[in-house]
This record gives sequence, C-alpha cells and structure tokens, in this order.
Amino acid sequence: MPRARMDPAVKTKLLAARTAEPATRSGRDLVVEQIRRWVFEGDLRDGDVISQEDLAEILGTSRIPVRDGLISLEHGGWVIIEPGIGARAVGLDAAAVRDSFDLLGHIWCLLIRRAVERDADAAELLAAAERVARTRTAVQMSAVNSQFVAALRHAAKAPRLEAAFDNAGRIVPGDFFATVPHAMPVQREHVPPMGAAIAAGNADEACRLAVSQHASHAHNIVELLRRRGVLMPPRV
Repeated sequence: MPRARMDPAVKTKLLAARTAEPATRSGRDLVVEQIRRWVFEGDLRDGDVISQEDLAEILGTSRIPVRDGLISLEHGGWVIIEPGIGARAVGLDAAAVRDSFDLLGHIWCLLIRRAVERDADAAELLAAAERVARTRTAVQMSAVNSQFVAALRHAAKAPRLEAAFDNAGRIVPGDFFATVPHAMPVQREHVPPMGAAIAAGNADEACRLAVSQHASHAHNIVELLRRRGVLMPPRV
C-alpha cells in the first residue's frame, strides 16, 4: 500500500516556514528541530500527514535522516507513525506541556538532592545563580542558565540522572528565553534562591523552587500556545 502524501497546502506552508539551520547540524537533528518548531508554531496541526518523501524534499535532505528523525520524534511524542500511512503530527495540549515540565522539574529536584547529599562545593552554583539574577537579555540568560545547569549537574555527579535530563522532552524550539513570555523573570525569581538553598544544604527548599520554576514556565507556554490558537483541546 503506498504511503499517504502531504496535503499540498500544508507542504506549501511548511516550505514557506522552513528555517535556516546551521551547516554543522546533522540531517536527523535538522528534521527533529524543524518538525518540533512547526508543531510549536502551528504550521503542522494535529493529524497532519508527514510523508518521508515530501519532508526530504522540503528540507533538502535524503530519506534516511528523515526516517531517523521521525523515529526519534515518535519516541518524544511529537508524531505517530502509522503502517500504510507514515507519520502524523501530534499537536500540543496543556497536559503534554505540563507533563514535560513536571518531569524536568523533578529531574532538577533529584540532581539537587544528589548535590546536597554529596556536600558538593557550591561556589560555581552560587556564582552562576548570581549571574542569572543580574541578566537582562535573552541571549545572556540562555548562557548563564546553561552555566547554572552545568554546575548543578557537575555537583550532583549522577550519570543516570544526567541521561534522564538529556532525554527529557523539550517543548520549546530555539531560544527559550526569547520565545516564552516572562521566562526571564521566572528564572531570576527561582534560580538565585535555589542556589543559596543548595549551598545551605536545604534540599527541600531548593526542590520546591525547582518544581515551582518549571510549573511557572509550563503555565506561560500553555498561555502562549492558547493565544496563538495552537493549543489542542484536552485529549479523551
């Protein structure tokens, strides 16, 4: 049975919405990032067919990285692969956003507990947290937040948790702090006291802040998607 092809109107829309990607990005990663972006922006809607042939043409790549990218996206819940049809896009609903950020918040919490249990040197954590407090631009916030996360992971020294962190679903493509409203104030509100709590050995307070931080981000992303008309109704 031949696989379904993309709706011509959808294909035209995706061609227009295609973003330039760094030349160093692998074909598979290009496919993953581009489809996540199209779903997040609403260019791909829930149930839209994504054929390998059309996607390879749109992205100017071969079918092998397209196939690999779609398999990865299915594992992350962004597409469903159906025999005889191919892939279909899975839209974002509020529960999907909240689940993703609940998971990430609890992974942060586990990293925090391991760092406190190890009585790790929190000097770099505190320094990074202070930089978060002072930062006012999205580009700078992305950099200093990455420094804080790297310091937390180093302090925790928990390879399995690091693997879980790396594999946790990412909802927002591109620059998180430039895309999500109020993301920087949320980070400035939560990260500095979180760093201080870790340094003081107060894992419970640091965990509370980590979970609250990610819940706030989830709320703001849901509202952003709702305003854009992209948010799916609850699944039954």
